[in-house]
Amino acid sequence: MTRFTALVFAALLVAGVPLAPARAADEPLLRRGDRVVLFGDSITEQKLYSRYLEQYVYCRHPDLDVRFFNAGWSGDTAAGALARLERDVLPLAPTVVTLFFGMNDGGYRKRDDTVVSAYKNNVSEIVKALKGKGVRVVVFGPGACDGVRNPRLATSEYDGTLEALSQAASQVAKAEGCAFGDVFHPMRDYLAARRKTDPANALVPDGIHPDAEGHLLIAHAMLRALRVEPMPPFGEIDVKTGRGKGLKLESMTPDEVILTTSGAVTTPFWFAPAHLRTMQESGFLAELAGQRLSVDNLPRGAWVVEIDDTEAGSFPAAALSRGVTLPGSAFPRILAL
Repeated sequence: MTRFTALVFAALLVAGVPLAPARAADEPLLRRGDRVVLFGDSITEQKLYSRYLEQYVYCRHPDLDVRFFNAGWSGDTAAGALARLERDVLPLAPTVVTLFFGMNDGGYRKRDDTVVSAYKNNVSEIVKALKGKGVRVVVFGPGACDGVRNPRLATSEYDGTLEALSQAASQVAKAEGCAFGDVFHPMRDYLAARRKTDPANALVPDGIHPDAEGHLLIAHAMLRALRVEPMPPFGEIDVKTGRGKGLKLESMTPDEVILTTSGAVTTPFWFAPAHLRTMQESGFLAELAGQRLSVDNLPRGAWVVEIDDTEAGSFPAAALSRGVTLPGSAFPRILAL
């Protein structure tokens, strides 16, 4: 038996990475010292996507000192949100408010243009009230439902209603000059694609409320709308010459290469190992949460990558040369034999 070679990193230091210069159109919406209120219904009250948002921002930019507040209310609608704005949101002195309503607004019935119009008007009033207080607003349309898990929603063609509400939210954001985040389409499309190979998947167990894995889809869409920066790469290095960026070659034998980080690194974004498939297939890992590692001129063959004695994956030398995206979650130590 031959043990595959392991790439081992020294302990990673936790350090913030300053915001890189960006063009105005791409500039992150969050600023130093922001107070962000996540305003929504029971899906927000689940405190799941909100946890992922906080975690990502804290890991990527701890230097920004952003604070998050959850103002989710079970069963709420845009009309109810407008009524409780003064009570539940403004006393928190927000600088940013995210609006995530719509799941309850359609009444779980087929599309009704009167209902859609009322939702649009209420969202518009909320945005205007917040802007009047100098608050920056990010408008999100509702997420998707799952008519397979909840046949009543399929019968009522509720996804069509939610799509119309999402479009209305987009129109409000455009009219008011706010950022808009489309949660509905990425979520609907991923659920449909996943069901083709995994008919029993239950990312939305009751058809309405996503589980923790489903909330990763919401968080991904929201982080994109907030224009957060991707996690920085681990680094790149040519083990033949020893030249690289962010990495230093400590030692190399035919069976092991030991690298250490040569600069500040960001705390990885953690997610449950069981959710790796969703992170990969939804694009969350490659687009934002993964950290890229490039190691050139390794001997041919399969290599196990370990970070602080924790396995992060097994890759061919050719893939490592091109660069691989590593998840930040902790995996069990598995020795390849």
